[in-house]
Amino acid sequence: MKTAVVVAIAALALQGAFRDSQLLVTGTGSIAGIVAEDAGGRPLRRAIVALMEESARVGYTTITDDGGRFAFTGLPQGRFKLAATKAPYLTASFGAKRPGRGSTMAIPLSAGQAIENITLKMVRGAVLAGRITDENGQPVARGSVGAAQIRTSAGVREVSGATGYSATDERGNFRIFGLAPGDYVLSARASSHAMAALNYSLSSATILAELGIAPGSAVGLAFDPAALAYAQSYFPGTSSLANATAVTVGPADERLGIDFAIAPARLANIDGFVQSSDGRPLTFASVALLPEDDYGSPAKVANPGTGAGTFSFAGLLPGRYTVIGRGFPEPNGSPTVTRWASVSVMLDGRDLHDLPLSLQPGATIQGKVDFDASVAGAIPARSGIQVRLLAGGPIGRAFSTESRDVEAKEDGTFTITGVSPGRYRLKAIVTGASGSAAWTLKSSTIDGLDAVDSQVEIGLGDVTKQAVVTLTDRPTAISGTLRVDKGTPTSDYLVVVFSTNRAYWGADSRRVMGPVRASSDGHFSVVGLPAGEYFLAASADVEAADLLDDSFLANLATTAIRMSLADGEKKVQDFLLFRLAAGLSPSASPSF
Repeated sequence: MKTAVVVAIAALALQGAFRDSQLLVTGTGSIAGIVAEDAGGRPLRRAIVALMEESARVGYTTITDDGGRFAFTGLPQGRFKLAATKAPYLTASFGAKRPGRGSTMAIPLSAGQAIENITLKMVRGAVLAGRITDENGQPVARGSVGAAQIRTSAGVREVSGATGYSATDERGNFRIFGLAPGDYVLSARASSHAMAALNYSLSSATILAELGIAPGSAVGLAFDPAALAYAQSYFPGTSSLANATAVTVGPADERLGIDFAIAPARLANIDGFVQSSDGRPLTFASVALLPEDDYGSPAKVANPGTGAGTFSFAGLLPGRYTVIGRGFPEPNGSPTVTRWASVSVMLDGRDLHDLPLSLQPGATIQGKVDFDASVAGAIPARSGIQVRLLAGGPIGRAFSTESRDVEAKEDGTFTITGVSPGRYRLKAIVTGASGSAAWTLKSSTIDGLDAVDSQVEIGLGDVTKQAVVTLTDRPTAISGTLRVDKGTPTSDYLVVVFSTNRAYWGADSRRVMGPVRASSDGHFSVVGLPAGEYFLAASADVEAADLLDDSFLANLATTAIRMSLADGEKKVQDFLLFRLAAGLSPSASPSF
């Protein structure tokens, strides 16, 4: 039996331990096809094609011939995923809808079946190119330029790690290729050679004037070489990530002439001291320094090591920083709780001396766990409940205190002390008890404010917050079956459920769930959503990171089913997806 399948797709590489196709001859089936360029259909030679059996972590690889053809023979019965890679194209995966994306769609192969004429169409990656110069318009050679993709999550713009790099040549030119469609921020750094030239060649009157050094001054040996550096620069020529301009590219786009400059800056030093609120020096403390406009930068941490409780940071570029102090409980028992201080400073090349950090006690959260039980007396032991405080903001970045866990007492009460200033969510789970999986979080509040779907601000000082956490054994559930064409069950698609209210989108949201893979019979189930209005969608082209992207969810909503859930409600919602030339379009057949 021969089956012809034609799909126009591009996506992300398959994962797994691939071996040479000649080594795994265990059946009589075959899969064959062609890899071609999306624009014009030109066959692509020497593309690497990978085939992976869906249930195993072993696969096959081959290389296309001069006509772009590939073939896998001797295949066992099963379900297979297929992908092709070749620079400078984006990876193409069978069943994906967007360039450079992965796919959950598999090719079913029965014993002895020959599937032919599969077409994988590859899209050229986008190109960003331009020239980097210094403050005098001279080319910056051997520099590095990075392109980082940005997205908007819960209304906040976030920058991912760099997805493309290029070194500059002797003319300062760079070219970054193979980029997936999206919005990018470009950054440039000077090489160590440029840094050395800057520090030891100060003949430029422009540089001297900018640094406040009079022409003719004896700056040779008296000048500190470490006092100058090229700051990282973002397009169109700013040292602040917040002021960077995004560059948008589509499939196969070439954006040329992206020229911008890097400039020298005088480095500054900060020193100060850590003290208690009554002025006593503290040595059992840590101090962290964070750039406020560059969330990709790690914190610098200093530990006061003298009786005076002093700290220092050297070689800092101009910009705004947050200085955070944390004091630990001391061996003599005073103070007995963690204390905190936080201050924002602006550096402009001048040193900042004697910065005081007066530590104050962190807040205390006192709370109780309640239950919304379906059967009276069916609640689990309260001592098996773990309460978790999830932190964000600069202190969480500096000291990795994103979470604080405590166990509730037998009466259901709990206390969290030494809480740093910041924004928090409060959650709880039942652990180590029979039937614990039946209990889910219904709600939590801090001083009457919602602490599950929103973050609650907590400040410094001897502040006591009152919290209530409610668990329920009556979780909501959405279940159903995914079917294609004439009603055949399918497991090729993933289910996503998300709130119709954009304010609930973003990281750590309990109102965005997925992606959930359907089972082999097409059945899916999503459990534990709070009551509310939701979109229910199915897609073969979705990854967990996509659920943090507002634009992705907004696009997914256009083909989703809208539904409501009440407390404890169970709903059944089936999907019928029609196979079209451009992909699949969901059509709902609800069953309540």
